[in-house]
Amino acid sequence: MFADSNRSLGSADAEHRLIQMSVGCALENIRVAANQLGYRADISLTPNAEYEKTGMCAKVSLVSEDQPQGNPLFDSIFKRQTTRSPYLAEPTPEIIKSSMMGLNDFSNISLRWFDDSADLAAMAEINDAACVAFTKDDSAYLDSLKWWRYSREEILKKRDGISIFTSAAPSAIKQYFQYGVSPEDMAGDFGRQGEIDLMKNLFAATPLWGVITASDVSNASRLQSGQLFERIFLDATRQNYRMQAINYVSEQQEYANKFKEQFRIPKTDELLMVFRMGKAELCEKSVRLPLSDIIV
Repeated sequence: MFADSNRSLGSADAEHRLIQMSVGCALENIRVAANQLGYRADISLTPNAEYEKTGMCAKVSLVSEDQPQGNPLFDSIFKRQTTRSPYLAEPTPEIIKSSMMGLNDFSNISLRWFDDSADLAAMAEINDAACVAFTKDDSAYLDSLKWWRYSREEILKKRDGISIFTSAAPSAIKQYFQYGVSPEDMAGDFGRQGEIDLMKNLFAATPLWGVITASDVSNASRLQSGQLFERIFLDATRQNYRMQAINYVSEQQEYANKFKEQFRIPKTDELLMVFRMGKAELCEKSVRLPLSDIIV
């Protein structure tokens, strides 16, 4: 498995954390699907030097199992989707958080939950500030905007990216974007302030935050963090919870440092993923590339 640098977020993912984590998510889906289909996926993670030289992240060998066990997360692969909407203000049961903690079998990866009132307020505040800073950074903001899709026709043609249509925005707003918003609008004050206002509302409507960190900086840790994130995502989907990754703090070193100090995370840890979780109605599902387009 390789990281395709042509599909990176550019300056919005300058150190390639997110693209490596996305490969980790794919690795986890392969592992789960292999279990379901009667195989064990033996995963070998690439050393840093080889990853830097070739872009290869991992190798996977499929071994036939004598007694297939299946995998309870398999069906969630086809249902899992990012839900960009307000979540209900109801607490997540401790048994849910505890069971998801048990999904982490990586010794160098940590998962933390935050849901008391003080932490929720602090999470909203620091993510708000990081979002504002992100929109002021032309390099990062405009690179991320390359993945914005303006119409349904563009989504169906390119089969990737992000759009207003897969959010919980009112139908009138979606119609306005379909016919009245240009790339120039999104690159200017309209797009930047719109992102700030939207995210501020979502941060305030979040009953539970999850944070994934690694004790070192390496290809292996980033891949395993992606595996853990996907594992949690699939289990959340199975239990009718929604999730959304939030990357403003992790992709800006100043805010990553502030975040680790605020939430009692060791300075030496790499902050890899901050995400929202809660109950909500499903939004429209994103379309994605066919498998044939990612096999080389």
